[in-house]
Amino acid sequence: QRYDYIVCADVLEHLKHPERILSDCRALLAPDGHLLVSLPNASYCGLLIELMQGDFRYRPEGLLDETHLRFFTRQSMLRFLRSEAWSVDVLDTIERPLDESEFKHTTADSLPPTVLRYLLAQPDALTYQFICSARPTSDAAARQTTALLTSSPPATASFTSNLYWADADQF
Repeated sequence: QRYDYIVCADVLEHLKHPERILSDCRALLAPDGHLLVSLPNASYCGLLIELMQGDFRYRPEGLLDETHLRFFTRQSMLRFLRSEAWSVDVLDTIERPLDESEFKHTTADSLPPTVLRYLLAQPDALTYQFICSARPTSDAAARQTTALLTSSPPATASFTSNLYWADADQF
């Protein structure tokens, strides 16, 4: 039996060898079939803030689900799919504000303001999950996936300046 669509919704991050599933899916897809994949974003700002505060807490569900064996960012997900000869046709995101996530009690305000602004300025800062449609690759499709891999603007540091002046021998 061949399928037009195979869905791997929140599956690959739980597997020791997700490449085996991708190989099996390739064999089961119809010639014009698509693989639909969703993966949590390991570069979500709430997770990064917790890490910066020295915490890495597994939870029963969410980005750090206790059963996750793999973690992906936009680039590592695209690189992984490309390395397994899949071409991503469509890449979409699900965004979640920090206060609506399992990281809502993270004390983001404890970070220096410039660090927090930098984190929140990243393209996938509020991306909670990636959703993509992929198909077995060809040379042209591989180039398109490469374009998706490099389409995010590069991260740039944001800096602020403080002005101090002396007034009655105090700054």
